[in-house]
Amino acid sequence: MNKTILSFIFFVITQLGFSQAQDTTRGSIPSIAELAIGKARIRVSYYSPAVRGRVIWGGLVPYDQVWVTGAHSATAIEFGVPVSIGGKEIKAGKYALFTVPSKNEWTIIINKNFEQHLADDYSEKDDVVRIKAPPQESPPKERLRYYIRQVDETTMEVVIAWDKIKVSFPVKLMSTKPSYKIPKSTSFGALNKNATMPGMKMMTHAFSKSLPMNRNGSGTGWNPDATPMYAWMKSKNAWNYMVHGSLFIRQNWQNLNNNYENGGRQFDETGWAMGMAQRSVGKNGLFLFRTMLSIDPLTIGGNGYPLLFQTGESYQGKPLVNRQHPHDLFSELAIAYTHRINNDIDASAYVGYPGEPALGPTAFMHRISSINNPDAPLGHHWQDATHVTFGVATFGVRYKKFKIEASSFTGREPDENRYNFDQPRFDSYSYRISYAPSPNFVMQASHGYIKSPEALSPGLNVKRTTASVIYSKRRTGNNLLTAAFVWGYNDEVGLHQEQSVLTEVNYQFNRTALYSRYEWVDKSAEELQLTSIGDKLFSIQSLTLGVNRSLASWLKTNIALGAQGAFSFIPSLLETFYGRNPFSAEIYIRIIPQLMK
Repeated sequence: MNKTILSFIFFVITQLGFSQAQDTTRGSIPSIAELAIGKARIRVSYYSPAVRGRVIWGGLVPYDQVWVTGAHSATAIEFGVPVSIGGKEIKAGKYALFTVPSKNEWTIIINKNFEQHLADDYSEKDDVVRIKAPPQESPPKERLRYYIRQVDETTMEVVIAWDKIKVSFPVKLMSTKPSYKIPKSTSFGALNKNATMPGMKMMTHAFSKSLPMNRNGSGTGWNPDATPMYAWMKSKNAWNYMVHGSLFIRQNWQNLNNNYENGGRQFDETGWAMGMAQRSVGKNGLFLFRTMLSIDPLTIGGNGYPLLFQTGESYQGKPLVNRQHPHDLFSELAIAYTHRINNDIDASAYVGYPGEPALGPTAFMHRISSINNPDAPLGHHWQDATHVTFGVATFGVRYKKFKIEASSFTGREPDENRYNFDQPRFDSYSYRISYAPSPNFVMQASHGYIKSPEALSPGLNVKRTTASVIYSKRRTGNNLLTAAFVWGYNDEVGLHQEQSVLTEVNYQFNRTALYSRYEWVDKSAEELQLTSIGDKLFSIQSLTLGVNRSLASWLKTNIALGAQGAFSFIPSLLETFYGRNPFSAEIYIRIIPQLMK
């Protein structure tokens, strides 16, 4: 059995199906209300938020503004037959349901654009119908609920109820013969005709019962709440499980226009899979177990894959230059406990062997802005290389939109044996502050002292400082825009001070993705193993442009075909060793979980 088949099997066997999750007051759970009269059906699919002691009307939900009438994605309403609302006929199909709440009167809106995040892309020109409805008092309801009840043989009533208010509007059937097929739902728990809801569990953020799971990054880091999730999920008893990962099968040509000088060509596979198990502990506790496995040692060997101007770590006693090192088979094995003080404050403890300290942004493989790029950034060892650390303990406190963390960890990077567990030392430290000003942005700044990171330079310590901004926005339909800006600074104590800058953008529209990565990074002659030209620093720039196209989906898994090219811009002195205008290219098949809707 060849390496490619082994890689594919390794990746696919980690796939887990989706299962419904138990209802709590934390998070906004996916829900469905549905009713049929004969063969005619209406379904409302929505995310149900909870009151949680907050002021809802005129507070969490402002008056006189368009509201998604749920959470996260636009609430969708589907009609299996043509219907009439407010005297206007509406064709069978799927629509968005928005409202404009006011103290004395609500506006009910049926809109064409049902695929959008919240009401970010709402446009009045897409409205199909607008009607008025008076709010009424109702018994208190902790969660937002939709009910659909039968009025007579041709009329249904849709009821929206939350807190102490309910609003309803009639829907008249124009026919009982189906003209639109409402697909079965596998990701929502349906409300029955009596408007009762089966118990559900919903995975929250890994380190907070008050945050959405979309904010999960690598280690204890954050992604924006609007980050799309490519994962498989399952729930059983009190546990929630999630698996995500990536596999690239590719042909790689580095510096192909200069006869592969200091580059090379290689057919290989790179990939990883991360599994997470989570459960509540009492009312306010949250336990997490997480592991990450890398396929690199099995498929690309100890010296990694060719990547022009990449440096860091070693193989057979020699520094790796123009190659990206493989990641360890066990890249994370961690547990964590978070205790909720109240809705605004969490305290968490995280221990990993291996794990990731609070230093740098979410690691590159967990940023959706780099989901389509098979290569590690050239500034990896200036920004997020500590994401595999054998021995780490982190304590963090979240207050509303801020999180402050401190870590003690092992400074030495993993050794050449990618299958073992290295000696924990806890000889280094870091601290980080993260800020999420809106669902679309996450910012962080961090600093760390890393003792003797390179085995071949045991006396060299590094002070690393980083800052980053990560952006994510779901646009109309399946259009997703994600981006990142990362700055990293290494102060090699007593030697060099080196900087790196990275910007990357990924735009997914329907089945096609366009992406880019620009980097500017300082690298020394010693790091490039060019000591014959003296102790110099070189500013290297690289621009990668890529495209891929989704080919098929199977077992909740997406398969895409892609290609990318990387243009390098280097000082003239380096042209002696690399040639003029180095250019690299790759073609690949990418396998990842499907996007969770």
